[in-house]
Amino acid sequence: MRRALLAAPAAAAILLALPGCEDSKAAEGQPKPAAAEAQVKGGIGDPVRFVLAAYDLDKTSPDRLSPEPIRYSGKPEFSPRLRSYFALEEQDAGDEVGRVDFNIFTGTQDGTIANVKVEAKDVEQAKAPRQVIVATFTNEGVPSEIRYYFEKIGDRWFLDDISSPGDGKPDGMPPWTLSTVLKYGW
Repeated sequence: MRRALLAAPAAAAILLALPGCEDSKAAEGQPKPAAAEAQVKGGIGDPVRFVLAAYDLDKTSPDRLSPEPIRYSGKPEFSPRLRSYFALEEQDAGDEVGRVDFNIFTGTQDGTIANVKVEAKDVEQAKAPRQVIVATFTNEGVPSEIRYYFEKIGDRWFLDDISSPGDGKPDGMPPWTLSTVLKYGW
């Protein structure tokens, strides 16, 4: 298992605007990797640099979240599966705030992010290349962790899911997985 550890003493969170809503159809099924490859455009070259850029730690990375006003369902950095879940959430929400009302990169609505560390882990025995990027940081002094799940389609990487074990506080953020929140809510 290959591991890479990168750290920064402090970082500002990128506060992303909540996705807007538009009438779009969610994919009925999840495409198989070969079928998805033919449909997919975009992706990124380096998952670690993408995550570092999300925390504003790699300002030169070409692998950054595409700018607004593209809705999350249209983000070319996301896998077809994840985009379909965002499309479903946007369709269900109509003109209201959807099931995701927090920054998917921090697990919060606000705060000050510091002490960011990013570690890459290959998925053992995976037939198709997959990688998990673990970001640990503090938000207002409270330790946090976000896990990013990437899969490789063709020669590009796509963000396929995000999860967090929560902040451990009884009245704080519970554990969550982005695809589950998008499709089923809390």
